[in-house]
Amino acid sequence: CWLFSVLITKDFGKTRITLQNYLKQNKIDSRPFFYPLTRFPMYKSQEKFPAASYVSQTGMNLPSSPSLSNKQITFITHTIKKYHRL
Repeated sequence: CWLFSVLITKDFGKTRITLQNYLKQNKIDSRPFFYPLTRFPMYKSQEKFPAASYVSQTGMNLPSSPSLSNKQITFITHTIKKYHRL
C-alpha cells in the first residue's frame, strides 16, 4: 500500500501539528513525514538541505489502504475541509 502524502503549507492557514491534532480528535490517524537523513548522527553534515527540512516540517501522511471504503475516504476529506474552514 502506498502512502498518500500532503504538504501543509502556509496557504492552508493552519499548521501540520494542529491539523494532526484535529484529525486525531476525529479518530483519524496521520503521521508526520520522516526526519531528513542529515539529522541522524551517521549522516550528519554541515551542508544545508532546505528542501528536505521544509518537507519534513510541513509534510504528513494521511490514511491509505486498499481496504478504506468510499465512506471512510469521504469522512477523511470532509474532516480536513471542515478544519480548513474553521
